[in-house]
Amino acid sequence: MRPLTRRAVVLAGLGTSAGLLGGCALLPEDLFAGWSREAAGPLQTPDYAKIYAAIPGEKHRVPAFDFTNTDPAFLRAEVAYAGTEPAGTLVVDPKNHHLYRVEGRGRARRYGIAVGPEAKGFSGQGVVATRREWPDWSPAPVLASRGFAAWAQLGSPAAASERPAGETAARAIPGGPRSPLGARSLSLASGGRETGFMIHGTPNPIAIGGPAKAGCIALIDQDIIDLYARTPEGTTVVVLM
Repeated sequence: MRPLTRRAVVLAGLGTSAGLLGGCALLPEDLFAGWSREAAGPLQTPDYAKIYAAIPGEKHRVPAFDFTNTDPAFLRAEVAYAGTEPAGTLVVDPKNHHLYRVEGRGRARRYGIAVGPEAKGFSGQGVVATRREWPDWSPAPVLASRGFAAWAQLGSPAAASERPAGETAARAIPGGPRSPLGARSLSLASGGRETGFMIHGTPNPIAIGGPAKAGCIALIDQDIIDLYARTPEGTTVVVLM
């Protein structure tokens, strides 16, 4: 699949013959130089103290998030939205560290994200295939993506001898406050196959707006819980380059 660009997504449904991918017209980037997907700032000032308060009733503790040290551009907000995707679509913009849930009528719910190393392996269109609450983290997919599939399986007798020099064994982490996947996860499939691309929470919310050391697309736990509740299996996800 040829990767989608920000401009290609904007042109979806315009009926041009410039070349099509999943209903998206691919035109030169410079035709839309300076175009912005959203207006500056949220449509109204959110009550961040309420949005990022502790969440009771969860399987594991979700403490209040201290949002005061985070750039408001990466905190949850409703924003003006110029894209043409249908309501309910998720649009992931790794370059600008944003994820949008399209609400329709020119609006979207915007979340800040941290971008982990596993996010670089996929761009284009997929669907939410698997939803999990408090998911376990396994090193196997991570190690396999780095070319170390031979010893990715924990407990393998050959692990010690086949492990690349300088590498140490990674251990699985059960779902909970230490898991790199946080409180929820949404896994993507494309063409009927798992992509390895995942939207999930994080135990290190201070990374939002920048790179993450592990994982794929990470949100503050309060944000992934909110997004999870609004995102059923089969939801269309567009991942920009």
